[in-house]
Amino acid sequence: MRIAGSMALAAILFTSCTKETLPIEPRQTQEEKTVRFEIGRVSDYSQPGSADLNVDIQLHLSLQNRETGAYTAVWDTTYAMRPVTEFPHASLPLAIEKRVVNTKPMDQMLKASYNLRFWRNDIIQYQSAAIIPLNTGHATFTVPVNL
Repeated sequence: MRIAGSMALAAILFTSCTKETLPIEPRQTQEEKTVRFEIGRVSDYSQPGSADLNVDIQLHLSLQNRETGAYTAVWDTTYAMRPVTEFPHASLPLAIEKRVVNTKPMDQMLKASYNLRFWRNDIIQYQSAAIIPLNTGHATFTVPVNL
């Protein structure tokens, strides 16, 4: 009787199991990246008329959702309008380094961006901007911001 009861219990346990396999989601490991913005002059601003040329600089780091395209700001800063000549030459740039941890690298892509606005007599003369995707597989990125 004891063996028959055990067999019945085993039969119930095995019939309640499904043979359907559930998909296993890939395990996400966090990524740490170092982004180094290097701000420097590449043009010669010593000619007449350049003395009153000012620039404001906006730097951004954000995570973009790969599925929806939505951005989440991670870090940003602004250098308010100041003379272009106050910034060093690109050969010895002003460096700003930030470390970012992406906890969902399979779902989000880290992007760096900057916006430059050049002013003379409180009028925008020209503007320049860039968005740079920082691909997975690298831990350190340098973003040149050329004035």
